[in-house]
This record gives sequence, C-alpha cells and structure tokens, in this order.
Amino acid sequence: MKVIGIVGEYNPFHNGHLHHIEESRAIIGEDAAVLCVMSGDYVQRGEPAMFSKFARAEAAVRCGASLVLELPLPWCLSSAEGFCRGAVGLLGATGVVDYLSFGSEAGSIDPLSALAIAIMNPGLDEQIRKELETGISYAAARQHALESELGELAKHLEKPNNILAVEYLRALYELRLPMMPMTVVRTGAGHDQKGEGSLRSASELRSLLHTGHDVSAFIPAPTVDVFQREMRMGRGPMPNPALETAILSRLRAYDEHLFENIPDASEGLDNRLRTA
Repeated sequence: MKVIGIVGEYNPFHNGHLHHIEESRAIIGEDAAVLCVMSGDYVQRGEPAMFSKFARAEAAVRCGASLVLELPLPWCLSSAEGFCRGAVGLLGATGVVDYLSFGSEAGSIDPLSALAIAIMNPGLDEQIRKELETGISYAAARQHALESELGELAKHLEKPNNILAVEYLRALYELRLPMMPMTVVRTGAGHDQKGEGSLRSASELRSLLHTGHDVSAFIPAPTVDVFQREMRMGRGPMPNPALETAILSRLRAYDEHLFENIPDASEGLDNRLRTA
C-alpha cells in the first residue's frame, strides 16, 4: 500500500480539499493511505483557526484522510519557506510517505521544480540583494531575480499555491527526502477571491461563517455534521476580534528590546512593529 502525504490547514475543510484527496488517490490508487499534516489551533496568517484542531482533523478523517498529524506552532506561524519545510520535514520523519501531493495553479511539476532549483542556487541571493536596494519587497525582488534567470517561468510565482508548491519542492530537495512529488491543479476560486458553484476558497468560507451564512453547499456532508456540532456547543466559529484587545495590550507592554527578538523582525521591521 502506498502512502500519500498532504499538507493543509483545513480552515475550514471544504470541497476543494476533498477534491485534492480524491484526485491524489485517483492517481496513485484508491487503496492508498493519506497522511495529512495540519496546522493546529493557530494558522499561518497569524489568526486562531475557525474551529479547533480536533474538529478540523475529525472533518479531514471523515472525508478520506487516514491520519492527521499536527504541525507544531513555530512552523505554523512561519513564512511560506518555514511552513513548508516544517510540514515536509514532519512527513519525511514518519518514514512511511511515498508521495508528496500539493495543489498548484501550474498543474505540472516541471516548471515548479525548475523554480525550486533556481531558488536553491546561492548565487541568487546577491541578485535579490541588488533588487532590494531599489526599495521593492522581498517577494518582488526574488521574482525579478528569477526572471533574469528563467524568463517567463518566474511568473508562476505570482500565484499563491504555486509559491507554496515551490517551497514544498525546495524543502523536499534540501532535506533529501525519498518522496515523489505530485501536484493537483487547483480548481474553483483563487486564494482570497470569491467564487462560483460548489468550490469556494477557504477565505471566502471564513467570511461567510463570520457573518452567519450557511456554507453547507460548499463543504462535504461529513464536514457539515462536525462543524454544526461545534457551533451548537459554542466552540466556533472563532470571531476575528476575539483576541485583538489582549494581543494589543501585550504588545504595548513590550520593552523595546523584545521587539528585536521577534522572529523575522530584522532590518528595522522591529521598529515598524513597535510604532504600529
């Protein structure tokens, strides 16, 4: 029996996530096990998840996952590079995963692999530094540097799922893990965009849940049961402003030097955080 590894936040689990699991099995074999690595109660965007990690893991298992492992918090709250490296590393540490499956707009491993290999080139860092001197963001600087190397291929990095896909591949190559990468074409609404039909983005579903709308048409039936139970028990959906006052109070009480020690708060970002 083959084992497919999938990384997700399932915030909330929706029809697109079910499609990913089913398409991965259709490619590898219907008897394949699916091992998911999932964010816990906090997700990469820095917010608490809509529902608890236990409810979201239950939803995934009811919809075809064989096992769900929690991605530790420091990796969940990291950059795309850190998030992917932690998740892929955890899948590799199990010693049982044969395939790493992820969604992408590209729908093909070849262009994503070429980008991952180019990013791993140490010589790219100097080109990125030169681009940063023009005042653009790091993401834009990296894309400009890659365009000089790979031309139009770099435009794949304008799509959010391609960015994650490239980082998954980068982690796979750098950690030298014996997993075969495969990608399923992302269908339906794009990230943070409104969609049509039964396939909606997680961000749109979160907005609908926050405003009390029924989302049962956009999530699998077993997931509906789980999340309706959580709402009856008063365990979700987590409101966005729920922790805002407490977090702002804690940040305003910080000594100046503590901002310097926040992960990734280098090159003056600590001063901008403190001012904000």
